[in-house]
Amino acid sequence: MIFTIGPATVDVGVLRRMIRKGVDVCRINMAHASHEWTQKAVAAIREASEAEGARVSLLMDIKGPEVRTGHVDTLVELAKGQLIDLTQSAEAAPDGGIPAVDINYPALIDEVDVGDVLLIDSGLMRFEVEELLIDRLRCRVVIPGSMGSRRHINIPGKKINLPAMTEKDVADAKVGIEAGVDFFALSFVRESSDVVDLKQFLIDHGSQAKVVSKIEDQSGIANLNEIIEVSDALMVARGDLGIEVPYEELPIIQMQAVDAALAAGIPVIMATHLLESMTESPMPTRAEITDVSNSVFEWVDCVMLS
Repeated sequence: MIFTIGPATVDVGVLRRMIRKGVDVCRINMAHASHEWTQKAVAAIREASEAEGARVSLLMDIKGPEVRTGHVDTLVELAKGQLIDLTQSAEAAPDGGIPAVDINYPALIDEVDVGDVLLIDSGLMRFEVEELLIDRLRCRVVIPGSMGSRRHINIPGKKINLPAMTEKDVADAKVGIEAGVDFFALSFVRESSDVVDLKQFLIDHGSQAKVVSKIEDQSGIANLNEIIEVSDALMVARGDLGIEVPYEELPIIQMQAVDAALAAGIPVIMATHLLESMTESPMPTRAEITDVSNSVFEWVDCVMLS
């Protein structure tokens, strides 16, 4: 079992109890962890493992590239049918009273088309591209909501030419290498070259860590077999994957990914939303129990709690 370490579980005593309950791998999610906190967490995990006489592996989950909105001073309330501009720069002036929010990937304007769908904040809001302007995308709000700072943007069905690793990812990976982590999980793997590049980076920096490829979008699905060929393990990351593909296709894609990994002889991890209700409730739902059981019946090697 893979367990994600957070502020409530970085204590050595808590970690020891978790190890006794069956934790095999501790995951550090670099989307939320600072370098200082990561070093503290690694030390605590190692101390707890030694105290329990266990060999608990360390997995660093690299955040990966993503398109996000920039900073907004106050929430922007968006109604259905309203226009909103996504601009290349925070300095871009509003046009004709249309609210404007900048994005961290200016080239997006050159990579989408009129009619494309943009899903904002894990799909809570839905925009449709209505017009491509010189310095902005003009979108129509299809599903309304509140636009805040640094909201994640998914563009289902589009190959966005982001780098496999950002500057932050490189800096995070160097911390993981120094700490001697056993696995690096690479987010939003789209093609085999993403994995090959990370493996070469690890070799160049003297690391023998293994690479776990996270399948999270339609490019990853399309190139699944070639990604598996160069990966040490596969993670079916159902969070972003469930935004990128229709809900009714997700169970089929999950089974296909698991079967492909097993056929290739590499470990496969089922991740995201397992037992999620237990963040608020002491008991899982019946559906969650069935979900975990189905993962076992599909012969996955690991389940991961976020």
